[in-house]
Amino acid sequence: MGGTAWCTMPGGCPINDEATCSSKGRTWCPPMSGSSMGWCSMAGYSCTGGTTTTNTTTQTTTQPTTTTNTTTQTTTQTTTTAAPAATPAATSYYTATNSADCITRGGEWCPAMNGGNAWCGTIGTCPITDKTTCESKGRSWCTSTFGGGGCTTAGYDCSGNFKGLPATTTQTQQQTTTDTAKTTTEAVKTTTPTQTFTWPQTKSECDQYSAKWCGGDTSGYCTMPQRNCFVPAKPGFMTCWDGNMVSYTSVCATMPTTEIACGQAGKFWCNYNVLQNGTAQSGGFCSAELCSPAPPTGKMTCPDGRTFAASLTECPHKTPKSFTCIDGAVVTDMSACSVVKKDEVSLCLEAKGTWCADKSGSSKGFCAINNMTCSVKPEPKEMDIAKREAEKKVIEFKKQQTEKESQMTDRDRFKEREVSEAAQQRGLQQMKSGIKNLEKNIKGRKAQIEKMQKNKVVVDEKIVGLINSALELVTKVLNAASYDDARDSMEQLPDYFEELNEVFPKLEHLSRLPAVVKSLNKQVARSAKSLKAAQTLAKRQKLSPELVDGAQTALDAARASLKTLGENASSIEDIEDFVQTEVVDKLEAVDDAAETVNALGNLRKHTTQLEAKVRMIQKKMVAAQKAGADVSDDETALAKLKAAVTDLKALAKQKLTADRVSEVRELIETAMEAVDDLEENLNIDAPGNFQKEINNSLQQGGTDFKELQVTDLEKLIVRAFNTSFKRSVTRNFAFQ
Repeated sequence: MGGTAWCTMPGGCPINDEATCSSKGRTWCPPMSGSSMGWCSMAGYSCTGGTTTTNTTTQTTTQPTTTTNTTTQTTTQTTTTAAPAATPAATSYYTATNSADCITRGGEWCPAMNGGNAWCGTIGTCPITDKTTCESKGRSWCTSTFGGGGCTTAGYDCSGNFKGLPATTTQTQQQTTTDTAKTTTEAVKTTTPTQTFTWPQTKSECDQYSAKWCGGDTSGYCTMPQRNCFVPAKPGFMTCWDGNMVSYTSVCATMPTTEIACGQAGKFWCNYNVLQNGTAQSGGFCSAELCSPAPPTGKMTCPDGRTFAASLTECPHKTPKSFTCIDGAVVTDMSACSVVKKDEVSLCLEAKGTWCADKSGSSKGFCAINNMTCSVKPEPKEMDIAKREAEKKVIEFKKQQTEKESQMTDRDRFKEREVSEAAQQRGLQQMKSGIKNLEKNIKGRKAQIEKMQKNKVVVDEKIVGLINSALELVTKVLNAASYDDARDSMEQLPDYFEELNEVFPKLEHLSRLPAVVKSLNKQVARSAKSLKAAQTLAKRQKLSPELVDGAQTALDAARASLKTLGENASSIEDIEDFVQTEVVDKLEAVDDAAETVNALGNLRKHTTQLEAKVRMIQKKMVAAQKAGADVSDDETALAKLKAAVTDLKALAKQKLTADRVSEVRELIETAMEAVDDLEENLNIDAPGNFQKEINNSLQQGGTDFKELQVTDLEKLIVRAFNTSFKRSVTRNFAFQ
């Protein structure tokens, strides 16, 4: 259908042709007045929204008696009645994989059709393709207006009205006589019932069990409070997973696939735990309705949608209200009142009412009770006449409309088809005009990518494929000869636009890489030079090789990361983080190690430089304090720095021996750390030129990839659809 696929309940996917609908065991509903196409009901539902779930009860009695012969009698009785709702336990036949398993679970084994596989369905729903077999099963054969016909679900007529399911009784008797046995065995009686669950059948019974009644007072079905009443989709429309109805030419909203996304969409995340073909499966799905808890094995979910019970009678229910019949009997349901043949006038007087006779002189009248007067009720004759006349006018008008539609000539239909084709051509031109601007935007993005590739930036093939596929779809729209061809391509474009918009930020980073790599290569050369000088000094001063070994490892790692950045940057998820942690930080570690070795080799000079930094920091702290800033933390860090400088100054007057190297190194690193913290807190020194250069290269320059406007594309699709299919229908309802 175009757009994004979605997950829905079994038997809920939209089907728009009669053959496929019937092959899935669902009911094909005939076209409504004014419509040119039928529609497929959801599995388990009729065309009017009623359910077709069945309950099955099977009882087997075996009674062998042996004297001089053996007699075995088996009686099996199956009664099928309609039940408006079923619990998971009652629909376990969905998991049956063969005929025997299907029948055991209370289902009907449906033969394979059209090269597909056989399946287990609800009793009375298997597709039948010939009239004789259909009627032999007690089902109705309906002739299609398009030719051919189809078999309804058991219990329903061709208009989708429920007419009741036939009871099927099968008795099998088998008798075997053997004259050789001479022993006597006591009779054994075994009863093996198949577990069944009943459901409220009337509105009053539904209310009694705290459930929701869908339909009118006399017809409908009972469902759980958290469930929405089923509303059949209009002709040409389909019902999405979120309950919304959209045209078959439109796209349903995408179903969230995670619990967080489902909650953000304002829906409900339902977890499930089922046994499928002997394998335990669990997971979750997003639902527009509150989740119904799955009942334990052997129990049903009660109509209140919250509790479980072994039968309906064990479910929580309200104390039934009592009603008093006209004959004085007290009942819990008015339908239980017995029909009495007593004179209505006598019954009225016994109820202390006043009998009001019909002014027309007929024997009709009504009983006025609770101080009512006879003038309250309008004269039945005049009221009935007006009602009958109005009904006649409506029936006559509908008859005329039907005859007018049936008498439409081929020429009329041809004219209507011409109008439809002209409208679709206008919609096609509208799409082609609107897509030209979008084509320019896509071609512009492709040119930007090609420029990056010329600058030796490696772009992921998936991104290149996305941009090429989007352009191919645009070309198909521009070259389309019909609205349908263009629409198929147009409806795929929003998905490509959204995917491209997601990768554009990464493309911007990739476009800035040449400048970033150039700066990093320069810094690698500087750091390598500093490290080499430090290694020479350490060797001359006979310092431990460990002082520079770690720095050499960090330098090698930075070079390897820089190579990855230049050759395979598209595979890096976060380029900025990769540059900072894998290259910049490692080069800073190399520079710190080189500085430490230089300080050890020239300790007196290094101490003098630290004393100068202490004086500068003190001046900045005084200025900050006068400005009202809190410098208490800075004072602590400054005291730490002064102590380290004092110790280093004393050690600088002595000869550096091997056993003092670690102590001096620790003091140098402590002092350097304190200086870095103070300079950062007091804004004395911004990041070095190298860090500034890298930050600017990562955040500025390069190519700006602007987002493709998905909203504009979707509006264009809707406008073209309205132009192609909008109809102006005028109906005049008048009584002659």
